[in-house]
Amino acid sequence: MNELRRITYTSASALEMDRQALLTLLHDARSYNEIDDITGVLLHDKGRFLQLIEGPRAAVAELLNRLQADTRHEEFYIHEDVSTQVRLFPDWKMGFGDLQASELAFLPGIASQSEQQGRLFLLVDRLPELAQQLHLALAEVG
Repeated sequence: MNELRRITYTSASALEMDRQALLTLLHDARSYNEIDDITGVLLHDKGRFLQLIEGPRAAVAELLNRLQADTRHEEFYIHEDVSTQVRLFPDWKMGFGDLQASELAFLPGIASQSEQQGRLFLLVDRLPELAQQLHLALAEVG
């Protein structure tokens, strides 16, 4: 089995992101990720993003370079950059969830936390254990 690279990062949108802009972003990400064999999940919370990307090392490195150069977001911070043999989101070219959606309010410690960045940082630490619950919740949404 080939070694994979998993990166989890947070950022803030530099632009106003309405529903259409989010859908366009998601469509583009899924198209490129399909080509590059990258999977993951993108969570949005009032203009802040948490994204987990995983895939072949070279493809993830190229995507990371594009993400860091993308002027549509700022405050780009990598929380995790690890090698792994197992994908957390193997069937998702890019799962998506908005933390304002009631379907995601069940996430432990999320609904009661009011500050957006804190909500995302809490999720970063808990993503591996919450991956199964995210799969179920986001399957119900989309």
